[in-house]
Amino acid sequence: MKRWLFNHDLPPMLHSLALLLFRCVIAWMMLYGHGWSKFQKFDMLKEKFPVPPPFAAWLSPTMSLGITLFAEVVCCGLLILGLASRVSAAVLAIVMGIAAFVIHGKDPMFYGPGIEGGFQELALLYFVASVFLVLTGPGSFSLDAKFGAEKRRMFR
Repeated sequence: MKRWLFNHDLPPMLHSLALLLFRCVIAWMMLYGHGWSKFQKFDMLKEKFPVPPPFAAWLSPTMSLGITLFAEVVCCGLLILGLASRVSAAVLAIVMGIAAFVIHGKDPMFYGPGIEGGFQELALLYFVASVFLVLTGPGSFSLDAKFGAEKRRMFR
């Protein structure tokens, strides 16, 4: 029991399975829960989508929505496949960082009873998850590992 509770070494296969599960769940939740609904409502959102103040001089609401859709749909689809995972996670982290700290910067941190409007909690969770994937990579169960330039064993 003590060995199981306090063991910090995961077998490589279990480590890669955990990364696969984490990567796919985070990407699916973002794609299906956020990106796809924005994609379906593109015509309604394109004129009123928020533009981060530092970029307001040269970025239109339509371009801001397009960049967000790219991160939430295309990059998340690539994360599910495990293809260009670190780049996709970095793009998603940048978009979620801007959403959390700039767009929702003055909103309350957590959602709760009586909270109207936006909040930072979800954007921060996706930001941290994306940074985690940038740092760890996709794991062995990914197309990145399959098509990697260097020859390596599946499980070290």
